[in-house]
Amino acid sequence: MKLPELGDATVASLSRSRLTRLDRAICAFQKISDAGHQEEMASVATASTDALVFSRVLVFSVFNFVRQDEDAIKEALPDFVKTVCHGEHTYLYAQALFHALNLRRLFQEVQLYAVDTKNDSIARHVGLVLNGSPAFPQVTSAVASMLNAKSCTPGDINTLTKCYCPAAPGMPLPTAGSLAAPTMAAGNPPVDPTLIPPIELLRDPDLFSILISALFDPRKPVNPQHRGKYLAILAFAASVYDIPTDSADATNGGLPMDLETAVRTTSSITGKSVRRVLDFYDVTYAALDAAHTICHKHSSSSDLQADMRALCPHLTFPVVAACVLYWIEVALISTHLLSNSFTTSTPPWHLAVLDEIAFQHSLHRPKVFALLQQLFAAEFDLDALVELSLKKAIFDRCIFLLSLDYVIPIVKFARECLVSDRVDLSLIRHFSSEVVEIVDAPYSKQFLDEFLPIVVDQRVVDGFKKGDQTAPFSQFFDSVVHSEQFSHLSEALQTSVKERLEAWRV
Repeated sequence: MKLPELGDATVASLSRSRLTRLDRAICAFQKISDAGHQEEMASVATASTDALVFSRVLVFSVFNFVRQDEDAIKEALPDFVKTVCHGEHTYLYAQALFHALNLRRLFQEVQLYAVDTKNDSIARHVGLVLNGSPAFPQVTSAVASMLNAKSCTPGDINTLTKCYCPAAPGMPLPTAGSLAAPTMAAGNPPVDPTLIPPIELLRDPDLFSILISALFDPRKPVNPQHRGKYLAILAFAASVYDIPTDSADATNGGLPMDLETAVRTTSSITGKSVRRVLDFYDVTYAALDAAHTICHKHSSSSDLQADMRALCPHLTFPVVAACVLYWIEVALISTHLLSNSFTTSTPPWHLAVLDEIAFQHSLHRPKVFALLQQLFAAEFDLDALVELSLKKAIFDRCIFLLSLDYVIPIVKFARECLVSDRVDLSLIRHFSSEVVEIVDAPYSKQFLDEFLPIVVDQRVVDGFKKGDQTAPFSQFFDSVVHSEQFSHLSEALQTSVKERLEAWRV
């Protein structure tokens, strides 16, 4: 069938009609924005088509992120990053704002979404440029090469070592003269020789992951000739920072700064005089070095008991904790260490290390919990009783996390296990008994909504004997009934709690 040809007048008429509808839509969104409904608009892609509307949504979201807790931030982030990454103009505008305001978390979350979801290399380049990469082509080339290949080569590491930390560990710390000055292509204006590469170029989350993987993957031993340089770059990225020399807070934690361990330079990003503080470089390098030695020693063994006393002090460093956490994940899951060497009912000492990491670092608790979930879901070639003992040990680690105020994700996990019938009921009973001993009023409604369905489930309560085993539950139910949140629970849940309280009342 031949379609009729459209004349110029028809095309123009259709174009005007389409533009009219678009203008009306934008006008409507402006009116909605003027009415103060930015929260509802944050997840609407059309909000990014108008500069004024997008700016209002962006500012509103940023203020919310600053005030909200971690759970609320995680819930709101997906819609927010989608809106920001709707177009190149919105991405660049938002990233420039986040960089100027030093909102590193939002900057990195948006960049990770753009790179991972849209496979956009330009997004990564924007981040490098905002962090001062144009003045340092050698550093930029090495970092970009590692990020694109998702691995590092000795050549890239040598380049970064020469530019950032040419002095070997144990030797005098680098000075402004020893650090590499930037080079510019022919035809560009000369650069101040006191400039040194910005530390922000090393602080890409993916770059950290690449360095940690290169050092702490037991399946890929590091060449001893390059090991020290890998450790030096990782320690430098994790411990060194810059402060303005003209600010009132030009001290280290309020204490006089050791001028021996600081480099006065000029920021390539702001152009202002800054002082690069190297106070924690040596101790961070030493901790990474010791942890790497211990992990490499036990790459094929599940017995860490002999070196636990030596390892734990180094776990106070967040970067060391992240490295050891990655090593445990690979050692226990990817290399099937448990299937090959764990033949008794004694839990592996790796789980005790997870306890220490969770205790020391609140920001690592979600990662520890994610690893515990992987271990719980993994299939190992173990005897049934030994596997049950291992799963109980994993649940004990979850209970320990709950005692550290990481509550809702743990309770949700236990409830999911009960609903899906993928766990022995004895583990759920053990979990419930421990939790009622730990928690105390006042209870949040979210906690009660997740935990009460577990402890009133007939399959769970049938395993308890009335008396000493049920007394803690009776006290818990009694406190729930008299709490402010009880009236906000569903009628079915209120009835179940009252019935269970009456049945177990001593």
